[in-house]
Amino acid sequence: MLASPASAAAGTFAPQPRQALPIPSKSPHSAPQQPLPTTCPMLRSSSIMHTETHDKQSLDYILKSMVAGGIAGSAAKTVIAPLDRVKILFQTSNPHYEHYAGSLRGAVRAMREIIQNHGYPALFQGHSATLLRIFPYAAVKFMAYEQYKTILMPNGAEKSPLKGMIAGSMAGVTSVFVSYPLDLVRVRLAFQSQRTPFLSIVRTVYNEPNPWFGTNTSRRRRPVRLIAGIGNFYRGFVPTVYGMIPYAGVSFYTYESLKTWCMDSLIAPAAVVNWREVNEANDNGSHVKPQLRAWAYLTSGALSGMLAQASSYPMEVIRRNMQVSAVRHAGIMSKVLSTNGSINRGRAGINPTQGLALMTRTTYETAKWIYARKGVPGFFVGLSIGFVKVVPMFAVSFYMYEWMKQVLDIDWEG
Repeated sequence: MLASPASAAAGTFAPQPRQALPIPSKSPHSAPQQPLPTTCPMLRSSSIMHTETHDKQSLDYILKSMVAGGIAGSAAKTVIAPLDRVKILFQTSNPHYEHYAGSLRGAVRAMREIIQNHGYPALFQGHSATLLRIFPYAAVKFMAYEQYKTILMPNGAEKSPLKGMIAGSMAGVTSVFVSYPLDLVRVRLAFQSQRTPFLSIVRTVYNEPNPWFGTNTSRRRRPVRLIAGIGNFYRGFVPTVYGMIPYAGVSFYTYESLKTWCMDSLIAPAAVVNWREVNEANDNGSHVKPQLRAWAYLTSGALSGMLAQASSYPMEVIRRNMQVSAVRHAGIMSKVLSTNGSINRGRAGINPTQGLALMTRTTYETAKWIYARKGVPGFFVGLSIGFVKVVPMFAVSFYMYEWMKQVLDIDWEG
């Protein structure tokens, strides 16, 4: 039985399914009944979806899953862009807004001050860079998750929670490697109190000193300058990987577990669209894929985001501080380096090596610096905002991904 197209995507807000029409008995004189076409995504997105065999490693599936993931991630990030801006200001101890950190009320006051001083568009400062980053990031993340899951669990008999978590972690690391340079530029844009052109930030990051190549890379050969410049866009990448492993693994594992629980638990009659018809179809030997209502997808995504955020937040704080360390200590290095890039030794009593070290702390050194300034709570600054942010972000992201899979006709079993 087919439900209305919006039934699976809109859950409880979908129109009631039509009553099944009686199937006339066949007679010798009747023409053979033609099967309904299954190529239409809206027909495939009915609440009762018969399981079919498809190749998830085909180019068509890979491209469509990337489009679905990219759109889902972009929609989710747009919803929480103002909170994301304030959270970055708190995490990086921006001197103009640091005194607001520590409470949701402070976050609201910070947003009010931003609006008063710079207008509503300032809440979305850096959002264009966010979308440039998040589309490929989310596209690669969801696509990679589907591919890793297919490799680790090629059939239903091999499914396991541990393999699902590993697939999620590997997908997270893969996606962050692709999108990390844009994430660093986005953080720099959000950290600035005044509007700064995107390309100006890119040039600044590229020309900053790189600790692996010394304080002055401008006089080195072009390949060395290129490697050093590109390396600057991966500042803070190591703690990002450390944080992404639990973040992506926990989020995908929790979401898939909650989704399965909604389909099989006592709340299944309320969570599954056309639950009675699905059960009857399965009892009759038809293997069908149940579709959850909107609230079940949204709730599963929200809870998965909360657990993922809590498991990886300290590493996120370390990463953010490493990304803006060069901006924070730019005044010190201006005293160390002259206009042509040569070293002013002994000027203002600053050691060039120490000045460079301030700008390019390692993961461990950044953690020590945060602990020395704020103790253990310093690793959780902005966590309350983080929870407020991830609840709608993960809810919208997973829900939109499920909806886009139905629209693109790739909502397959497995």
